[in-house]
Parts: sequence; C-alpha cells; structure tokens
Amino acid sequence: MQREVSISIAGASPVQLFTRSVAGSRGMPCLVFLHGFPESSDAWTWYLERFAGAGYRCIAPDLRGFARSSRPHQRRDFDIDLLIADVDHLVELGREEGREVYLVGHDWGGAIAWDYATVHGGKLAGVVVLNSPHRGAFAANTRRHPALRRRQNRRSWYIYFFLLPWLPELALRAFDFRWVEHNFRGWAVRDDVFADATMAAIKAHLRRPGALTAAINYYRANALGRYGREIIAHQRGRYDFPPVEARALLLWGVRDPALDVGLLDSIEAFFPLGIEVKRYEDASHWINHEYPERVASDIERFVGAPTPTTRASS
Repeated sequence: MQREVSISIAGASPVQLFTRSVAGSRGMPCLVFLHGFPESSDAWTWYLERFAGAGYRCIAPDLRGFARSSRPHQRRDFDIDLLIADVDHLVELGREEGREVYLVGHDWGGAIAWDYATVHGGKLAGVVVLNSPHRGAFAANTRRHPALRRRQNRRSWYIYFFLLPWLPELALRAFDFRWVEHNFRGWAVRDDVFADATMAAIKAHLRRPGALTAAINYYRANALGRYGREIIAHQRGRYDFPPVEARALLLWGVRDPALDVGLLDSIEAFFPLGIEVKRYEDASHWINHEYPERVASDIERFVGAPTPTTRASS
C-alpha cells in the first residue's frame, strides 16, 4: 500500500520532499526512484505498483523544486551537492531498516544517481540509470571525438538556452506548455505513452508558483557550477573523474533526440565494480514510459531475487 509523506531535510538548504513510499516485505531490497526533468514521482507510479507487488521497499520523491516538494528560490539551492544530500537522506531510510538499497534514476534523476554513487557508493548495493550519461564518459568521449562533440552540442542547445534569465520560463509556458508537450509526445517513439491526463498532470505541476524557475535552475546551477566545470576541465585534460564505487546497470533508449549514443563509448573505465549497458534500439529518451515491463524486468534481474526473511521462515 502506497503512503504519501512529506520528509523534512535540514542543512544549508532545507526542504520538504513529498515522497511516495511502499513498506515492502521484510528482508527485501529498497529501491529509491529518482525522476527527471520536468516530471515528478508520478513518473514511477506504474513501477511502484509493480515492485510493491513483488515485495520490494520503494521510495519515490518529488525532487526538490518539482511538483509537491519545496521550491527554493535561489539558483544555488539546486547545486549537485545539495541534490546528493537529499538522496542520501532517502538512502538512509532503507539502510536503517537493514535493507540493501538501489538507486533507479532517469534523466536528471540518473545524473544525481551517478554522482551519488561516486561519493557514497559504499552505501549502495547498485545503481540503475536510464538515459543519463555518466559525466566522465560524456567528457572523455566529447574530448576524444570532435565530431561527437559537435553533434552533442547541437542536441544540447536547450541547455545553453536555459542559462538565460526569464526567457526560458516564458518559452516553456507559452501556448499552454506546447514546447513541454512536444518534448514528451514528439520525442516518444510510441503514440500511447503520454495520455491527455498524464500531460495535464505534468502541466498542472509546472503551473505551481515558482515551479518552472525551480526546474530550470537544475541547469543554471549545475552547468555553471562544479558539475559543469569538471566536465570542461576533463575535456581540457585538467581533471580526472573518480570511479563509481557501485555496480551499475545503464538502460539506454537509442532514439533519444537529446543524447548521442556515442557518449557511452568506453564507459566501463569509470566503473571498477562493473557496469552493464543495455541498449533499447526501439526506445527514446522516455524509455521508462515506453517499455515499463522490459525496464522493470531488467531492474529486477539486476537486483536479483532475494527471498524475504518472512517467506524463508515459512
């Protein structure tokens, strides 16, 4: 049974995180689901039901700034280190219950998951990421292959646009969020994944006061902050990314208009504990919406099928 709770996170930038959770069976792993831009925990609704039915402990927050969670006003409140701290609080909820914890992240949720696993890999049993490149592989490949760098720069044009003041908010809001709707329905390879009700809910969350600016501030804070500076430094040969100290699974929709599949080359160099890369040739950026059964099966295969202690004793 799903519960909706607000979790208080103190620190340099305190927030209230709206969180959906499922208790799970004793002894089963905890899965922490992290959504991307510009979604919410609603993106994982089907997965929560699916994994709850299998006995997993599940936690899915609205990340800071999104939907029902707090929306801090300052750009610096969305720095990657604060996002990592938010996730650490959620990971500890599972660890305090004596469970193995896995992160499952898509888009920005995947970017946070990669960096979390770099800093706190010892707390995780594994990390699963959907269509979000590891920063080190991104930087190394775009440094090594100028043609790839040019292609990816063209695909990433919107990131540079998002760095401008107020104009991105105006553009996203225009004509009842037409750009947002295009990025969902226009990018998807299936026509049935973003129903009218789904789009209405996404738009309703973005209409909340300060919601658009908070969402765009993920790009403003990190493209110009440590997160982005380290990518540039690596491309210039002045910085080496530390390894990800957790086993990993990367699920990749090849037909992603925003991210070139060439960013995955030699990604294993950053994963001493191993990474499996599985390409979905018939999926887009919205892989988790387009093929939920396949994605869930791959997650469960990666996590394994531990027997809950309550069942083992029967």
